[in-house]
Amino acid sequence: QLGLVHRDLGDYPAAQAYLVASLELSREINDKTGIAQALRLLGDLDHRRGDYTSVISMLNESLELYKEAYDDEGTIDALTDMGDVSFSMGDIENGTHVLEEALSLAREINDKRRTAGALQRLGFLSWNGGEYELTLERLNEALRIYKDMGDRNGISTVHNTMGSTFHMVAKLTEARQHYKDSLK
Repeated sequence: QLGLVHRDLGDYPAAQAYLVASLELSREINDKTGIAQALRLLGDLDHRRGDYTSVISMLNESLELYKEAYDDEGTIDALTDMGDVSFSMGDIENGTHVLEEALSLAREINDKRRTAGALQRLGFLSWNGGEYELTLERLNEALRIYKDMGDRNGISTVHNTMGSTFHMVAKLTEARQHYKDSLK
């Protein structure tokens, strides 16, 4: 947890030190899920720093370990991170593919938070690809899930993206309403 706190505070060297220590300890006791999580979080740290070459190898190793450990939630998280990295590298096709895989698994295990997150990210990818109807379809489904869960942050973020989508297609009344809703 200390690695995450330092990451969120922007202290990447301290975050890396804690995450590397976690990785070493997990390897020492042969905790596959712990190794996978540490690798995924180290990959996230490199992603935030723009070092995409190491991210891909860490996420691939993390994904394999989560699968070996039959950890569906970890598998979804690794796939989601892979989708984010693919998007950052400009590979929308691969990003979409791995996020659809994450969405399918999240639905299969009935994980509402991860389902909504995958839909939200897929909506963002389709928004960047100019597919605004598909964007709204995905975001509306994510919004319904977030509302059912009472997740105010998710609701706000989706409304903001929907506002941007309506803005792009010159539906300013709808855009304004979603922007207002994102502030609630």
